[in-house]
Amino acid sequence: MTGTRGISAEVKSILDARVEELCRLSYDTARALPAASGEKVAMAGHTYAVTIYRHDVAATECLLVVQVASPTLLGLGSSHWEQGVVFRSDGGIQEASERELQESGG
Repeated sequence: MTGTRGISAEVKSILDARVEELCRLSYDTARALPAASGEKVAMAGHTYAVTIYRHDVAATECLLVVQVASPTLLGLGSSHWEQGVVFRSDGGIQEASERELQESGG
């Protein structure tokens, strides 16, 4: 599952907090982030894997995607939700569209 459909309050809180943090970055700082970085977050009795992916979309654009994953029943799979932000070299920042998220591999 991608996007934010069927999202719990905990997952929404994690996504919103990470995206808010990312929106404070400059274009140069966003572009300098590693291609992927992750951490585990415990909330409301669940442990979530939170990964931030960086995609250089064009010479003047950088997409940062926050993905939150949670194991499904018996740990045989996982559900994931994601939200992204596009940074432009002119200083512009906008929310990533569903299409941009899908094209980034989500």
